[in-house]
Amino acid sequence: MRLSIKQSCSDKPICLCEDWRYGGYGAMELRHTLSIMVYLAGLVGLLLILTAEARVGNSSESSFCTETKECLLYDLVCKNDDYEVRHYDSVKWVSTDEEAYLMDKAIVTSFMRLFKYITGSNEAGVNIDMTVPVIVKIEETKRMSQSSVYTLSFVLPSAHQMTPPQPTDDKIRPNRPLHPMPYALVEI
Repeated sequence: MRLSIKQSCSDKPICLCEDWRYGGYGAMELRHTLSIMVYLAGLVGLLLILTAEARVGNSSESSFCTETKECLLYDLVCKNDDYEVRHYDSVKWVSTDEEAYLMDKAIVTSFMRLFKYITGSNEAGVNIDMTVPVIVKIEETKRMSQSSVYTLSFVLPSAHQMTPPQPTDDKIRPNRPLHPMPYALVEI
């Protein structure tokens, strides 16, 4: 690997030379790939939070959450011009799986199933406020010709964190344990 630095780039005092290559990829491709990997790692980390004490709250406490009454709250660990690192406390989710060849079909089917759950199709017959984020987990497949399992999850609002209503649809799982990595890297 050869890294060259030159002093005479257009408006920047120091920059990477355009001919720099690592494994056949240029600096821009590597940065883009790294950004995607970091974003996906953060998304997977958020998706995989374990069920525990909840921290879901009023959406007015968050600038990114304006579409719903409540959002998943977080503590800001650090921030720069490109991204911020957030720490999320563990919360309870409601999830459903759908196997399909196309992600769009799986998402629509899963979303409608969960939407019915939050609009009263549960054993308590109660409406549950919509919250954000809505998370999609995609199972890796071996071949493009194979279908994948897509898991769609809604975070439960604070009123239902302790005792979520039981679903009437056996394809819906409340309190689904997610992963113990409660951090996310979010591009700004």
